[in-house]
Amino acid sequence: MASVYPKGGRPALDAVPRSFSFVLNVARLRNLSSNAALLAPGHKLRKATEVEIEAIRDVLTTIAAASDFGPWQRGKPIVTGKKTTYAKIPARQWRYFVIAFTGSNDTSSQIERTLSITPLELKIGFTLLREAFPNAPMLIFSPARLFAQVQRAMHGKMPFLDVTAGDVRNIRLLNDQLQRYDFEPSNLKRLMEQMLDSDALPYDSPLRFLGYFAILESMLTHQPKKTDTIDSITRQVKQKVVLLNNRWQTPIDYSPFEDKKPETIWSAMYSYRSTLAHGGKPDFKDELRLLKDHDRALELLTRTVKSILRQAVIEPQLLFDLRNC
Repeated sequence: MASVYPKGGRPALDAVPRSFSFVLNVARLRNLSSNAALLAPGHKLRKATEVEIEAIRDVLTTIAAASDFGPWQRGKPIVTGKKTTYAKIPARQWRYFVIAFTGSNDTSSQIERTLSITPLELKIGFTLLREAFPNAPMLIFSPARLFAQVQRAMHGKMPFLDVTAGDVRNIRLLNDQLQRYDFEPSNLKRLMEQMLDSDALPYDSPLRFLGYFAILESMLTHQPKKTDTIDSITRQVKQKVVLLNNRWQTPIDYSPFEDKKPETIWSAMYSYRSTLAHGGKPDFKDELRLLKDHDRALELLTRTVKSILRQAVIEPQLLFDLRNC
């Protein structure tokens, strides 16, 4: 969605001199100068200026129904008995960060797709474009996605992350690879858009979990033959995830699941998927106790799906062969 505001219609947006994309959940740039934080040519990740902060707060209030700016302006929680307060922090430590740029938002949109599959879960909330119309700022955002992500931050469900030089380098490398990637013969772009679409759902929504599973299966599996009893979707996923995990420089962390074998963990994941798909109530104290809870199961699934999508960028033929074997 794009909204254009004539001059004077939104003073807080009028005051911003150049375009930026607001990154919802950066805690700080660690050991990284702003000059080194280039995610793409002409696109720098940095702390927001005062006028940019005012514009961000204006959008968060009017578009995303933010009741306060605590996630971006307060410190750690202080628990006293049953009461929880938050430490105040100086404005210089506030967590408002932007990707500043000039020109069109094409590269910013590409960066947003790239971030949908990076290990570091950074989220772009909206883009304020200043060059499209003279003296008329344009706000570009997904209403459902912005609302869901802001509410996630407000309820403490969105991690605020330190960004290092290594993180910036990895984002830039993946973004460069995607710029050269031939999307025509693959469905990768559509799957990345589906990753972004999932952010419009509440974090604990069953549909979010089922959506990630649908992406996982579309990347790794083929329709099993009715006469082949060992060619099930479940079996395909378990075997192929294990195969890919052996190739990854940073393998999947299964330690939260009692260090059980991956095949056992993915059997439990499929049981959880089946429960949700059929409208059942998951029982993490009995049948699904290995998974602990929804958050840990979703974290495992999300990281796995992202790793597979990144592998598809590096070795598209391998993923094509895996899906059909």
